[in-house]
Amino acid sequence: RGSGSSMHRRGLQLALATVGTVATAFGALGVLKGGAGVLDGGTVSPNVDSELRFFASWYTVLGMLVLRAARHPESEATVVRACAAGFFLAACGRVLSSRSVGAPSTLLKVLTGIEFAVPAVIVPWQYLVSTER
Repeated sequence: RGSGSSMHRRGLQLALATVGTVATAFGALGVLKGGAGVLDGGTVSPNVDSELRFFASWYTVLGMLVLRAARHPESEATVVRACAAGFFLAACGRVLSSRSVGAPSTLLKVLTGIEFAVPAVIVPWQYLVSTER
């Protein structure tokens, strides 16, 4: 393995560890705080709070799977692709929300851009790392 491939692998490990850590932490926060954990979320109905905590638990699980995949990213194409698909679908959901109920805060708009970018970056990156071994 050349130094370039080692650098690609370490970079992907760091990127996946970052995604996994953020998903696990914010997912757990969502499970614990529900609607109260949403930036300027206001008061939500018990049904919205329940749904939010439910979905947050799946975000936590995704985070843990991505953290596990970060250890050996060259052999974790399925997890990386599932993560990418989840981010793409989440970004599409944010766009649908914006069109349905109005634009969110600037922070959430930035997150939408990041969520569209993540799949475009991590899938080819994982493929590159998997072919360099």
